[in-house]
Formats: sequence, structure tokens, C-alpha cells
Amino acid sequence: MNHSKIGQKGASVGGGTAGSAAHIAPDTGRLRRYDKAYAAISKKYWAFIGCSGVSAVAAILCLIGQHWICAVGALLASVFFVRKALPCRAPLATIRNVYCNGNLVAAVVLQSAPLQVACLAAMQFDGGPAVYGLQVFEDWLLPDLSIAPGTRFATVAFYGRATPPRSRYWGQFQPRALTWGTGDQEALRLALAALDEEDWQIISVLIKKAPSLRPGEVAFFDHALNFMETLRYGCVPQAPAVLK
Repeated sequence: MNHSKIGQKGASVGGGTAGSAAHIAPDTGRLRRYDKAYAAISKKYWAFIGCSGVSAVAAILCLIGQHWICAVGALLASVFFVRKALPCRAPLATIRNVYCNGNLVAAVVLQSAPLQVACLAAMQFDGGPAVYGLQVFEDWLLPDLSIAPGTRFATVAFYGRATPPRSRYWGQFQPRALTWGTGDQEALRLALAALDEEDWQIISVLIKKAPSLRPGEVAFFDHALNFMETLRYGCVPQAPAVLK
């Protein structure tokens, strides 16, 4: 892993470019264990591929036995399962790309039992006035990290527009703990160091001001840290925000 790139500008994805990205190639084994969305899609993908393989073997056996109708049916089933698997490839690739080119986003453990974490992201479009988005999660796994309250850690995120689109800022972000994609402690340390100290101070202020947030909701605050609104997810994030 090239540690020298951590914290540098990411590649352009979907019209957005992260001002500070992790630049890691995630370990897909870790993603399947800890990134729940990736694990669910991956499980579906390999289930379809497995069914396609079984159907293909059945088609070959039917051909050997000269059961032509059964062979055609098994072959069609194999093609059907391949077609079902193909749509899974794009979201899997998008999630892997988040760990490389997504924005580095600050996160902190709020409580350990049950585990609760808060994530803060700058949501404004490039050159616009500061807008902050805050999310709270309660079902995360944090391998290789302390879960003591106050523990800081890095996450990565792609952003999406709200429905209807906002003119000044992104409508949502979906953070993923960087430790879901790598166990490299030096990479995790450098990613954490790339985040601004001001982010942690803002989190501590906004947690006290934020309304009760349900899963899939983002609380927005203006440059003066005044509460603006709460939005639910209206689309799937596809790109890093253009922040710098």
C-alpha cells in the first residue's frame, strides 16, 4: 500500500472529486465481514453465480446423456442466473471505490454499550458557504479499534443529491469505517491524521444540538452551527463531494 497518497486529492468519480481521500485498495475479505451492504450484495452475487454454475454442469450432463430438452432448459437457467448476477457488479465496484476515492470523514465513538458513533461531513458544494451533515449509527462493527467513548476514527464516504436537489449542498452521505476495508494500522493512523482537528470540536457541539436521528437521516447545520433541517436518504450516493 502506498501510504504517501493518504489524505491527498482523490480521482474524479461521477463528476465529483474528494479533496482528501484514503487511496487504499480494500481487502474484499474484510468488506464481506464488516461492510454489511457489501456483504449482502456479494452474497447475492455469488449465490447467482453458484446457481449458474450448477445449471451449466447439469446442462453438460444432459448433453452427455442426450437429454436434449433438459439440456436446453438447464442452459437457459444458467444464462438466467448470470443475468441476475451481473447487476450486482456495479454496486460492489462502487463500494470498493469509496475506500479509494471517497472523502475522508471524521467519526467518533459516542458510547460503547450499545455502540453508537457519530459521523460529520462538510456538505457544501465547492466554493459555497459551509454546511455540515451529521449522522449517528448504532449497528457498526469496528475491528482493530477501541470502542471507548471519545475514540476518533476515519471513515470514507460518497455523497448524493437530495430529492428534490438542493442548490447549495449535498443531500446525503454514506460513511463507511476505513477499518472495514483495511487492517493496516499505519494507513488508519495516517487517514486519521489527515482529518482536521476542527472536525472533532464541531462534532462535540453538534451532537448536543442535533435532533433525535433515525437510521437514514442526516441533520444539517449552517456555518454558524445552527440547525437547519433533517433529510432522509433520497438516492444512492455515487460520487465524492467536491470540497477543495
